[in-house]
Amino acid sequence: MILFFQSPTKTVLAVEAAHAFSPEDVEKLVWAFSEAKPLQAETLEGWYVGPRREMITPWSTNAVEITQNMGLTGISRIEEYFPVSSGEAEHDPMLQRIYDGLNQDIFTISKQPDPIVYIEDIEAYNKQEGLALSDEEVAYLNEVSQKLERRLTDSEVYGFAQVNSEHCRHKIFGGTFIIDGEEKESRIFTKTFCKTCAVVSIFGLGFYLNIFSSIYQVDKDRLARIERQVEAGKTSVEIRHLPYESYLWTATPEWEPWIERYKLFYGLPEDLEIKAVWEYSKKK
Repeated sequence: MILFFQSPTKTVLAVEAAHAFSPEDVEKLVWAFSEAKPLQAETLEGWYVGPRREMITPWSTNAVEITQNMGLTGISRIEEYFPVSSGEAEHDPMLQRIYDGLNQDIFTISKQPDPIVYIEDIEAYNKQEGLALSDEEVAYLNEVSQKLERRLTDSEVYGFAQVNSEHCRHKIFGGTFIIDGEEKESRIFTKTFCKTCAVVSIFGLGFYLNIFSSIYQVDKDRLARIERQVEAGKTSVEIRHLPYESYLWTATPEWEPWIERYKLFYGLPEDLEIKAVWEYSKKK
């Protein structure tokens, strides 16, 4: 069964449980959900953005563990759903989907396992699926098939292609290195490669330290600016976009429900109007 709770910001929390809760347990959930009210309905109407049903979010995993530490049992999943105005609302299709109403099947996955496929021609299957198997690897798989006296399955061939790929095994490291027509010892390459990795690692560390230190400083400054304006009685403020936002997810609250969550997280007034800008207005 799925129980619905609605937060003060109208976010809906869906709790999948194996049994009904006692009034005491419901009170515990209300406290854990920051005073979200339980809804006495099995279905909710309206448009919502929420996680894909096939993917349990890390947030859900943490939330379920918290309820277990509170002495609540039988909860297997908790997810957040945000009300939106239409089925065309902006969302991340990789992680989220649009729901036309919420019901008891929002976590139900109807996808059934595909049937096992036995490969007739491994070489043709390799080209068809883009597995990048070499001629030697195709020949090896054909030998395995003959020894087993059966055709290999699609999972077996695909799995072999992945674990035996250059990405996983770095087979080129075991090759022969010929530079300017002269064969070199592989250990020379290995030493050079290790030194190169060390240089690249140090450069990468410095690169990311510079990026995230810049992000931290701007984030700290913009929050302090908002707090000063709130103390001065402002009811509408601007929030500057962070630098390097492509490295972050939802770094600047531009639309609901992120604006409400930002105000709730930093203890800002509920009626405060926040507008995201790239540069502050001079009059501000």
